Amino acid sequence: MHHSHLLKIAIIVQIFATSVIAQETSVEKTKVLVMNVMGEQSLIGQTAPELNIEKYLQAPEGEKSLSTLKGKVVVLEFWATWCAPCVAEIPHLNQLSEEFRDKQVQFISITDEGEDVVAPFLKRQEMKSWIGLDTDRSAFEAYGVKGIPRTFLINQKGIIATSLHPVGLSSDMIKKVINGEKIELPKLPKPKTVKNEGTDPIFKILIAPTEKEGGRSSSKISKGYKQQEAESRTLHQILSMAYGVPTTRIIGPEALLESRYEISVRLPTNQFELLFQQALTASLQLRVSNQKKSVEVFVLTAGEDSAEKLKPTVMGSSGSMTSGGRGKIKTMNGEISRLAQSLEYVLERIVENGTGIKGKYDWELTYDEDDPNSVLAALKEQLGLRIRKEQREIEFLVVNDASD
Repeated sequence: MHHSHLLKIAIIVQIFATSVIAQETSVEKTKVLVMNVMGEQSLIGQTAPELNIEKYLQAPEGEKSLSTLKGKVVVLEFWATWCAPCVAEIPHLNQLSEEFRDKQVQFISITDEGEDVVAPFLKRQEMKSWIGLDTDRSAFEAYGVKGIPRTFLINQKGIIATSLHPVGLSSDMIKKVINGEKIELPKLPKPKTVKNEGTDPIFKILIAPTEKEGGRSSSKISKGYKQQEAESRTLHQILSMAYGVPTTRIIGPEALLESRYEISVRLPTNQFELLFQQALTASLQLRVSNQKKSVEVFVLTAGEDSAEKLKPTVMGSSGSMTSGGRGKIKTMNGEISRLAQSLEYVLERIVENGTGIKGKYDWELTYDEDDPNSVLAALKEQLGLRIRKEQREIEFLVVNDASD
């Protein structure tokens, strides 16, 4: 594919839904979203509603109402064992609880789950707070909690000082409440009325050649649509997005794969990959096929101490969460195959899972980000896993220029 030909390629397809019904629906959903936020924020400065908890775990005997806790600052957390962001913030809250242990601050964590779920969880994951079981969700309703995790700070007089995501809760913020200082809150945006100017596109694909390197990118799924935006990505990276295949398993002419494009795609989630693939192959005149090749790969294997070093997940759900970058791979509630996928990205080599290990685990693997190969030593030391080289038949996505 010649560069002069590339410069002519740009696809922009936008079909806008403009019906009055669509606009009214958008307005109503916006109102609901704002009302949910306002439900929590409107309690700030008001007396904290009583909790009426059916049962507390990890709490002393006797009365545990908020009225009996006056004179103390209360950090009230709404959470669940299945909520990955909630579980991720437990170490942070534990650290704060330890810091204020002797300073008249009480941490309370409220969940709508039963003791049969929460008690086994607490054996695997320490929580330095009273655990309130709110199975009838009366506390959730009283505090207007629509999404978790959510934290309320209650001052010594029983007044709600602020409401926020626990990631934003700091030692300084708690100290301000102890000292009677006001916590400045960000102003809530006012709901906007949808004017008669159309809505988001229901079908949009833009693919345009660029010489720019890097730049911003984003990805989101909302209201049945998936959206991908990037100021500059190689065709290699774009094909990985469209076909759901790691770049390590896509092969083709280097000049073709390294060509760069700006992309903006918004398509129905259930047809995203198919439509994106068709747009790429048609507009860029690509010939794409699947072929098996025998290549040397890395195989992840179990060591004698892997059972001791691998930690079974503390989450009580089927969902999982992985984050990476800056010398760290952190996963909650993941199978070992997910670790193999993360390693393939870091090492830029095909990694196959040969451990035979079943079940789901939590891990935080740290290594020297300036030396990706240091992850091999980290695997052995931190998780008891090894890497060996092996020749295997691997299926590749093979890409060529159909115009040649």
